[in-house]
Amino acid sequence: MENIIKALRKNNIEAHYFSTAREIYDYIEKILPEGAKISNGGAQSLIDSGIMGLIKSEKYNYIDRFAPL
Repeated sequence: MENIIKALRKNNIEAHYFSTAREIYDYIEKILPEGAKISNGGAQSLIDSGIMGLIKSEKYNYIDRFAPL
């Protein structure tokens, strides 16, 4: 995993490794500004990690791609 992260960073791509879903959740909550517009592409990992609940909260402006127009 270290080699992958180093290669990504060498190509100016920010990369992080997290051991638990809680670490990811805490990081996302820390970096997203309140009121941010957020959407997603349907990643199951967002549901599994609890991040979907976070981004759909009142704290953010979630754009639901499945909502009727």
